[in-house]
Amino acid sequence: MAKGLLLVFLLVSHLFVSHGARNIAYRALNSTRPVDFSSPIRNITIENKCGYTVWPGIESISSSNLSTTGFALKKGEARVLEAPSSWEGRFWGRSLCSNKPTGDFSCATGDCGSQKIECSGAGAKFPATLAVFSFDNSNGQDLYGVSVINGYNLPLMVVVSQRPQSGQIC
Repeated sequence: MAKGLLLVFLLVSHLFVSHGARNIAYRALNSTRPVDFSSPIRNITIENKCGYTVWPGIESISSSNLSTTGFALKKGEARVLEAPSSWEGRFWGRSLCSNKPTGDFSCATGDCGSQKIECSGAGAKFPATLAVFSFDNSNGQDLYGVSVINGYNLPLMVVVSQRPQSGQIC
C-alpha cells in the first residue's frame, strides 16, 4: 500500500433494543465474541475516519439482504443501514477506487470484482480486513468480530454502542 498513509476505517455497530442503554467496546483481531441479547432490528452505522473517500463493501451470507452492497463515504461521512434480526454477513473497506474509461468500477484494495460500486453478492478479493456479523444465530446470540485471516488492507474497528442490562451476557 501507499507508504506513510494513515488508513483508518471505523465500523460502528449500534444494536438498538427496548431495554435501556448498552455500552461495550470490542477491538480484537481474529476473534468472535458472543453477545446474548436479541433485537428485532440492528442499525449498523459505517463511518469513514480516513482522510479520503472509502467505499464499504457488503456481502450478505444469509438469505436476508441489506438495502445496499456498496457505496462511497467521503471523509467524515457516515451511513446507517438496517439489518434484519437474523442477518449474517460481512463488511470491509475498499480504497483507491475509480471508474475506468470503459465505465467499470474497481478498487486497488478490497475490490469485490463486480465492476460496479455495488458488490451485488460478491465478496472481497483478498487481502481485505473483514468485520463479520451473525445476528440471532442458532443459539440466539449475536456474534461479531474483525478478521485478518484472509489478509489485511485497512484498519477496522467494531464498537457496540449499547450496554447489556444486568443478567445479560456480553
